[in-house]
Amino acid sequence: YGGNGSGKTTILNIIAEYIKAMRHSAFNKSGLFYDYLKHCNVETGEQYRKAMIITSDDVFEFLQRQRRKFEAFNQQRSRFSDEMSRRRATYREEAELGKGVSVDFDDPDSIESFHKRCDIMKRSNSQLIVQKMGIDQKGQSNGETAIDFFTDQITPGGLYLLDEPENSLAPQRQQELAHFIEDSARFYNCQFVIATHSPFLLAMACAKVYDLDADPARACRWTELPAVRAWRDFFVAHAD
Repeated sequence: YGGNGSGKTTILNIIAEYIKAMRHSAFNKSGLFYDYLKHCNVETGEQYRKAMIITSDDVFEFLQRQRRKFEAFNQQRSRFSDEMSRRRATYREEAELGKGVSVDFDDPDSIESFHKRCDIMKRSNSQLIVQKMGIDQKGQSNGETAIDFFTDQITPGGLYLLDEPENSLAPQRQQELAHFIEDSARFYNCQFVIATHSPFLLAMACAKVYDLDADPARACRWTELPAVRAWRDFFVAHAD
């Protein structure tokens, strides 16, 4: 924990670089970064299946990719729906004009065309879309998509460095993420080093909190942190 400029992200990047953790996006570093890195050391009690750093930029990029996929799906779905509507109108017009439908039962293509025509006439556009394109995809909120990203990236037996994972998450989602992290540490042999301002993450069971605003930095109870006390004072002042 620490205010802006306290060095939370820098510490995570130093750890990640030293242990050669996987990362999705590049990070900004000064010319002194690797000189400083030479003076660092790390000891791990066990070997992890993987080590990864996850930043706010990673989550944002994932949100953007999912949004583009959803927009592309919607465009494709709209085009397919328009095409089915045009075909349905054509078939109805032909029926009104008394034009019969001929089928050559010796020709597989003719039989398939007849079946498609029947499907278009008896099914709704939404049913046809599901039949052709799979389940009807629904857009998720940024928070829901971000939770999906974390649950996909965090797998058993990993060491994870999380840089302000609460970004894009409403309070309820932050609590959901905190429970997921707790379960991953307790039941799936994961370890987490987290830079955060979120009281929901700071309050996780068995978490050891370091206050980087203290001089020198020290371990403390999360309820002692100035930001948490500021939140408490705010709610007390506005209590009914």
